[in-house]
Amino acid sequence: MSKYKQQEMLTDTQLDEIGRTRSLNRFKNESKVSFKDRIYLSNIVSPAPILDYYTFALNNHLGLFQKKIFKIELIDSEINKNDLPRIEIKANSIEIWKEKSKDSVLFMNLRDEKFKFLINIKNALSKLNFIKVTDIDYDPYLYSKFLKQNSSDGYKGSILLQDSKLQDLDQKYIEAYNTNNPIASYKEKASSGDLIESGDFFLDKVNGLLYTFDENKGFATILYQSFPFYIEYSPAHIFELNDESLTKVMYNKQIDEEGSEVFTSLNSYGSNLINEVLKDNRMYWDK
Repeated sequence: MSKYKQQEMLTDTQLDEIGRTRSLNRFKNESKVSFKDRIYLSNIVSPAPILDYYTFALNNHLGLFQKKIFKIELIDSEINKNDLPRIEIKANSIEIWKEKSKDSVLFMNLRDEKFKFLINIKNALSKLNFIKVTDIDYDPYLYSKFLKQNSSDGYKGSILLQDSKLQDLDQKYIEAYNTNNPIASYKEKASSGDLIESGDFFLDKVNGLLYTFDENKGFATILYQSFPFYIEYSPAHIFELNDESLTKVMYNKQIDEEGSEVFTSLNSYGSNLINEVLKDNRMYWDK
């Protein structure tokens, strides 16, 4: 004779009511702290047609599974302050430049067998003498193809400048600086000791300090490289189909008349992927 088994139910709380306003439900055995974090994420990231939003949306509905794997810091004595390092993670690759204007010093195809796991990525990164790699939540045998797409490129606008000859821009590794007050800074000098007349300025790009001969004010815009840079892992592999790093995976390689490699027709993997997308997003004419 079968026995009655009482069904387990979550105790409803005010937090659950708030979650339902964001179309979120608490998981079985999920802590209130985790559920509160998911609700918080859904509020700080507004819906937008960009890759980051889809990543955040999955975090909201599937749990907080995304995590930081590596912290990468620059070794200031090994870098060119006028041509800074750069990192870019695409759907299918990691590429690193020691000097942004030159060829990259490391390219890793994440679908290549020799870069299949995170241990392979760490070993390759550790050979670069201008960066320091620190483990955060590191499992050497996680698949590297699930690394979150990102780059070290950064931008800040509308930075309020104080009435001062020295500004702390609160950002290291600045590549470019612009201001709506050109009177105070239109002749760049090599050091802070070279400021001898109106309009002279010196930008300490590594430390983010701006020196001007005149007292400065107004607003500034900067482009910078965002270090420390964090490499993150997300089991939901999200990518854009027009990501150029997917070309070698989705298309067949052929040789053109000039002897160059070209990628033309979709291979079986690319065809299946496109068909899956079209099944959910019917953007073609005959259906």
